[in-house]
Amino acid sequence: MDESLKKILQGNSSIWCARESVKKQSDTQTTGFAVLDEILPTGGWPSNALVEVLLPRWGIGELQLLLPALVAVSQQAKWISWIAPPFIPYAPALSHAGVDLEQLIVIPGKEIGHIGQTDAESLWAMEKILRNHSCGIAMSWPSKINDKSMRRLQIAAEEGGSLGFIFRNHQVHSSPAALRISLSMINHQLQVALLKARGASRYSSVLIDLPVIDLSAIHIPVI
Repeated sequence: MDESLKKILQGNSSIWCARESVKKQSDTQTTGFAVLDEILPTGGWPSNALVEVLLPRWGIGELQLLLPALVAVSQQAKWISWIAPPFIPYAPALSHAGVDLEQLIVIPGKEIGHIGQTDAESLWAMEKILRNHSCGIAMSWPSKINDKSMRRLQIAAEEGGSLGFIFRNHQVHSSPAALRISLSMINHQLQVALLKARGASRYSSVLIDLPVIDLSAIHIPVI
């Protein structure tokens, strides 16, 4: 590769080269699970990207999967935002796991907007939060979201240097999110399948043993 072109490519974080390693530990938040870090091209959760998580239903272990990152981010004095979650986060369990509760922001769906406007308002809130450099992780559970909104969230995460998670309980064929994973339970283990990632081969998957911890106070929607 021409040296001048190589310098241009290396200086642009939005471009990845298939022949070059894209693992940059300074731009990565470990997942806390070595087997998962191994298949992610950044060696962990990317620090400035939108992650789309597909799962068949809520409560199969998606919060336990994020728990190590939630602990690490809260200890860095950055905010963790829960935007219209389907369950009430269980503060005692989060605190026992090591999450600093003073760094949590929970925006229940009923306080975001009127019926029929909840998704639009929650995504607007998430975009604003992701653009804030004090944001560590922002999570949202929209019932509907289009590609335009996903692209806006991806750009907001890049500009704010923050990490966003969109949880969806139905399959979609494509997405502008930088990272897409799907979750399923297999013999009491959580299977994490890599569907899309910059600089990675698709369809890698791992099985993870999750800690037994209930992070939801009650199992009914908060709307």
